[in-house]
Amino acid sequence: MAREDEIDALTSFYCRENEFQVIYDSQKHDDKNDVPRSTLIELNVQLKPPDNTSDFISFHSSSPLGIDTLPPMSIRALLRPGYPSTIPPSFGLRCSWISDEQLERLATEMDKLWSPGCTIVLAWVEWLRECGYGILTECGSTVKLLEDLPPIKSGQRCARWPRNGGKALKMIEQHCFGAQEEIWASELHHCGVCFEQHAPCDCLRFKTCQHTFCKSCISAYFASQMQVQSASALVCPEIGCGKSALPGEVRQVVSSEMFEKYERQLLQTSLDSMSDLVWCPRCQYPASLQEGGNGFLAICGQCTFSFCSECRLGWHGLSPCVNLADRWAAADDATKEMLRAKYGEQVLAEVQSSSWVKDNTKNCPKCSAATQKSGGCNHITCQKCRHEWCWLCKKTYVPGHYRNGSCEQFSDDFFEEAGITREEFERNYQVVNHY
Repeated sequence: MAREDEIDALTSFYCRENEFQVIYDSQKHDDKNDVPRSTLIELNVQLKPPDNTSDFISFHSSSPLGIDTLPPMSIRALLRPGYPSTIPPSFGLRCSWISDEQLERLATEMDKLWSPGCTIVLAWVEWLRECGYGILTECGSTVKLLEDLPPIKSGQRCARWPRNGGKALKMIEQHCFGAQEEIWASELHHCGVCFEQHAPCDCLRFKTCQHTFCKSCISAYFASQMQVQSASALVCPEIGCGKSALPGEVRQVVSSEMFEKYERQLLQTSLDSMSDLVWCPRCQYPASLQEGGNGFLAICGQCTFSFCSECRLGWHGLSPCVNLADRWAAADDATKEMLRAKYGEQVLAEVQSSSWVKDNTKNCPKCSAATQKSGGCNHITCQKCRHEWCWLCKKTYVPGHYRNGSCEQFSDDFFEEAGITREEFERNYQVVNHY
């Protein structure tokens, strides 16, 4: 009965998922009552860290990542016939972050704990939980997680697992993430937008930066961004962060219609970034650039329209593009009537729009999107590709650009809009977010 009582106690004490399981019991798998009973069990033991956990973890981990918790150790024990009266269980140890030598040292200490007639598995677990870190620290050997180890030898009871260094490190990272998720899901969270406390189920945590906000605020923020900007504008609202939201995070807080719009814009942004794709002017389907034609010939895969990727008109061979805006501006009345008859009444609106864009915008140096500056400073963030650049010199913005270079952070239009002089601004205000 001692064996059954020990298994019942283990089942009661270690009832969390994947903490304890009976893998095999010969009494349940063999109908012959005279077969000696053997029971194979497995436990995952979380070692209790010492007070100075960070020093221990950095000592035993070659990973450059911040690791604040480590995966449990696995014990697989075979309760053989004769246990616990005459023989101890045979057992093996596996762990992703402890070396073979350290595990063998722990197993040697565990061997010393058993005495005939006493159940030992529960005592092993509690000893490992309370004293395991101390024994490992005494060993003094460092585990090099990124090193691959040779295959486990036959009969080797203690081994780091996985043997592959990359898989071992991945297991540790996954455990850390899962532990952080459990902690996050058990606490209230402060929203930096509405400044109120919310339950985890009402919050969204950005995976790439770990900042948390309530879903109501993020939903309203994303909706407003989608109305005036593109999918690339859906970023973490934490000041100074700017990490892009993942599609799964966007799906949690916006309507199905808005998420479809977000996916379409995300696809378009991705296609726009591909240098060998352009949009067909007829059906708005992605068209691929062809070899030859000086790199400007594009053929639509949907409607097979062949066009010039520069002027978006039908393919005109190697002849220069017909710049309609310039032709319209230089045309007399008769020529304008001819152009209107050829291209339709829409030509005037298109030409006027093209002329206005040319006179009032600058192209983003990264994606060439037309960008208008309406007041504010000369530090521009492209709403299409999120590239940061200077309005004056069009160079990529880096901290210190205005302090160390020749460009001014604020042009005269800013001071005219604000109704103050440059001298008054420099005397009464200080720029703290960028320079």
